[in-house]
Amino acid sequence: MKPSVYIPGLDGMRTISILLVILGHSGLTFVPGALGVTIFFFISGFLITNLLLIEQDASDRIDVKAFYIRRYLRLMPEMAFYVAVGLVAGLFLNALPSLLSTLAALFYFTNYLKAFHVSGEVMPFVTGHFWSLAVEEHFYLTWPLAFSVLAPNYRNMLGALLAVLVVCFAWRLIIVTQGLFPASYIEFASDTRFDSIAFGCICAVLFRKNPAFIARLASARWLVLFAGAALLFVPSLWRTVFGLNETFQEAARYTVQGAGFILCFIFLYRAPPSWLQALIMRILETPLMRFCGRASYGAYIWHFAVIYIFMAAVGSLTPEEMSLTNKLICAAITATVSMILGHYSGKLVLGPFASLRRKFGSHVQVKSPIPVQ
Repeated sequence: MKPSVYIPGLDGMRTISILLVILGHSGLTFVPGALGVTIFFFISGFLITNLLLIEQDASDRIDVKAFYIRRYLRLMPEMAFYVAVGLVAGLFLNALPSLLSTLAALFYFTNYLKAFHVSGEVMPFVTGHFWSLAVEEHFYLTWPLAFSVLAPNYRNMLGALLAVLVVCFAWRLIIVTQGLFPASYIEFASDTRFDSIAFGCICAVLFRKNPAFIARLASARWLVLFAGAALLFVPSLWRTVFGLNETFQEAARYTVQGAGFILCFIFLYRAPPSWLQALIMRILETPLMRFCGRASYGAYIWHFAVIYIFMAAVGSLTPEEMSLTNKLICAAITATVSMILGHYSGKLVLGPFASLRRKFGSHVQVKSPIPVQ
């Protein structure tokens, strides 16, 4: 049976992430929507690596085949249903998406179509936002295998993950300084974004395998919080406030934000108890935040369709063209409708696969897997 790995606060963080994405995609350009995706990446790396660590610690092996099957059964049903709805709607509206964009969505290479500005999408059931799902799946094609080899020595595991951080940063720097690819390549390509997931993996490894090191950092809780928050949001100010080079910003911002996430996690989960820590956790654990967090995957899949339907209703070609009032209305409607669609797609589309997923569950059962205090 797959172990229970509920970690307090993560559903609430997912809610914040999807709201950032929806606000940004609704034309509110002052909202860091891209940060929402980066948060998703970090949480995914943290949670999946925590699962692998639990399995390794309990049974001294990783069932890689079962991992892949569980992963596919968790993500594909809702995605395939969305694509099917889009194809059926396209038949009636005489607006079928291209075969390439449809295959890209189903076989996880939408991110490279985005990176090179290749599009065969049609409104409203676009699939361009599946790029982030492609990045995650490309990472998880290799990470469980690498983990099973590196698990006996966590320092080797950390070394490999740190190498991912260095290589991704260096590769981004080479791309932007040499102009090797379009600027969009930095944001969408798997080989330039793996480190956003690897930071979450590193955080999970340190939490479970080197708690003494984490405790030393956590003892300076307010400094850790301030530094983490600054690293998360300073990259968006580099050009406008500090006038730093745009090339440096594009190459370094994911590295800087990843370090910021680790520090924020240390404050929230390992720092000595404080009023602010308790308040943040209380907010993240409210029923509404947990509900929206659980529906966030489905909401992410559906949210662009809701946005484009609203745009058609108000006669706008792009979200940025809408008035501020319409942008705010669009964001509110999209958040509400997407969460409802995400909730019911989880129940009606993903739900029937629950027993099959349990069949391929982890071969260990753990009573207390939560790596937090």
